[in-house]
Amino acid sequence: MTPPAPVRRRSALGRALRRAAVGWVFVLGLWLAGQWYFLSASPTALASSVAVYLLGGLILVALLYTVHHEQTRGVVERLRRDIERRLETTDLSPLAHTGTHDLDPLIDQINQLFKAAQQRYTVTSAITTAARTQAEGSTRDQLTGLHNRAYLTTHLPDEVGRTKALSDEMSLIMLDVDHFKHYNDTNGHPMGDQVLRAVGDILTRTTRALDVCIRYGGEEFTVVLPRTSHERARLTAERIRQAILDHPFPRGENQPGGRLTISLGLASLPRHAGTADELLRRADEALY
Repeated sequence: MTPPAPVRRRSALGRALRRAAVGWVFVLGLWLAGQWYFLSASPTALASSVAVYLLGGLILVALLYTVHHEQTRGVVERLRRDIERRLETTDLSPLAHTGTHDLDPLIDQINQLFKAAQQRYTVTSAITTAARTQAEGSTRDQLTGLHNRAYLTTHLPDEVGRTKALSDEMSLIMLDVDHFKHYNDTNGHPMGDQVLRAVGDILTRTTRALDVCIRYGGEEFTVVLPRTSHERARLTAERIRQAILDHPFPRGENQPGGRLTISLGLASLPRHAGTADELLRRADEALY
């Protein structure tokens, strides 16, 4: 059985005015009945008494309105504070009704605005997330998860500019997986992909959080080392080389020399280059 719909409370002002009107009419009736008896003796007194009674009734109504106004102002103030809190916390859940006909229609309108804002926020968040994912995907290598060459094209000139503006140092490492074509031809491309992913993981583990590891293309990788002198970059390059030697690559024993190895090239700014293009070229030359 469906329970009956709840009955909303009537306005406090309406209730107060109705009570005052009923009491006023009742007292007026008694007074008129008494005055009727004395009407022939004092008609002027009757008129004066009616005027006094009407004035008193108006004063009573004014007092009741003042009390109701204070109550309504308190409800409105609580409602205002609730809305401010929700805006600060981005809480867009519906406001509760006050139970009065004076304010509940307004609350319904506010709740409609909250609902529309929530829907717009949801759509905007989805669009922002999709745009961020698309932008991230355009600068990430899908196989290794490292940044790609497109990212290096924009990042390296910025880093070079920052380094020169601060009269600082930076370095760049280029590395190449030795005889990678032989590995692919012998073991198949899926195994070659495993090697590239493993090299990417090793680069991430052996460098700092501020360093940028990049799959430059094919079996070539690049590491941008901000705020790094040539001597410190050499230590990083050696750490990478040793980690590759120690890693158990599948079927690495079938490579020339009996293990999978890499070649590295290193260049530093301002020691070897003054521009991003020159830094890349000098590191590539050092690789071979």
